[in-house]
Amino acid sequence: MASTKIPLELTAYAPDADGATLELQTTDTTVTDGSVLGKIEFKAPKEASGTDAILVGAAIEAVAEGTFAADNNATELVFKTGASEAAASKMVLTSAGNLSIASGAIAVGQSTFSGGSVIADFHTSGSGVGTQLTFANDHNTDKFYVGLEGNTTGDGFLYQQKDADINFYTNNTFRAKLDNSGHLSVGATSITNGGGYNKVIQVSGSEGCFSAISSSGEGLFAQNGANTQVINRCDGYMQFRTNNVERFRIDNTGNQSQYAGQSLANNFYLDSGSSQGAFNFSWFTDGASALQSVAHMYVQQGSGDGAARKAEIIFQVADNNAPNTVLSLFNNKNATLVGTLSQGGSDERIKNNITPIANATDKLKTLRGVEFDWNTEVCPFEGHEVGLIAQEVEKVIPSAVKLAPFDTSDKDKTSISGQDYKTIQYDKIIPLLVETIKELEARIKTLEDA
Repeated sequence: MASTKIPLELTAYAPDADGATLELQTTDTTVTDGSVLGKIEFKAPKEASGTDAILVGAAIEAVAEGTFAADNNATELVFKTGASEAAASKMVLTSAGNLSIASGAIAVGQSTFSGGSVIADFHTSGSGVGTQLTFANDHNTDKFYVGLEGNTTGDGFLYQQKDADINFYTNNTFRAKLDNSGHLSVGATSITNGGGYNKVIQVSGSEGCFSAISSSGEGLFAQNGANTQVINRCDGYMQFRTNNVERFRIDNTGNQSQYAGQSLANNFYLDSGSSQGAFNFSWFTDGASALQSVAHMYVQQGSGDGAARKAEIIFQVADNNAPNTVLSLFNNKNATLVGTLSQGGSDERIKNNITPIANATDKLKTLRGVEFDWNTEVCPFEGHEVGLIAQEVEKVIPSAVKLAPFDTSDKDKTSISGQDYKTIQYDKIIPLLVETIKELEARIKTLEDA
């Protein structure tokens, strides 16, 4: 279709309440992508200066976004302006409502625009005052900040400098910095490295809480500088420090702990620090108003045992009150139990093949009650004791004898030394004593009746 341009000077109006309508139409029978449905151009053809002055200065076009169909008339508005040229596209509003600006910048909420490297400038009020969001594309100037216009180092809430650091401010006070290496400092204007570590996160100057990584790949979390540290080492173990001294370690198997260079399989190390120390496990329940302890287990050294290889274990449980001691295991191999001890089962209904012990007196007579001294070269016990011999008991009551706990592996319950050192379960000898007493009583009665 040939271009038709009719210069008009008119006032358009409509006789109805909807107001005047200016309608631009195309006569194309097939509208395809890029077809112009209508255009409004602005120019000054009579401008005496000629050349650029008489070119189209601005225009608005309605352009098809694709081939029209019964179910499609997608159209975009193209806004054109010129400076020393025929008007060219500067902004497009698509049928989906998306607005794109090919060049230039945008200013919202202000009467003037500073221009330069700024590509977007938003204000809550007129130019020079109010909250401001600014984007710029010149690497030699401030790139981005949010806050009070003109004050990028004070009231500004977020501020990115020309060196690509991002500063955060609240209440006109600096709070944090994300530097161009990706490191975050909170309450400190810069990262302070030291001790072979390059910090990734730092709080409150050179001290405080921070996360860092060393040149060898070790991760570090520290509280109050070097005084408290948790180190995730590159060889896979976690190291815990206080006062810059290692206190506890978990290795890469997940079930090893270490203190002061000593490997302790599945154990905790008790450091008394003075004449008395304790390692405490506590269990809590959510009480009516606050957490309340219901049980404790103490591993501790008694007063005066700080320099000795001695310890005791205390168990405490609660019964509607604060936990009280119910079982104590002492380093002299004694134990104290508050209450009674129940074990196994004795109900007749859970037992089969019940028969009395035969020849109980003869069996008891094979056992010797002896005095002895512990062989400290092969067992952890010491001193003078009385008791029975496990091998002799095993011949008459095999179920009363088992491997000694000090020589029994926790994993497979076999002898650690390979010598199968034995111990006696003395409570299982009681039935033999009962039947022996009954046999002796029967003999006495026979003699009395003779």
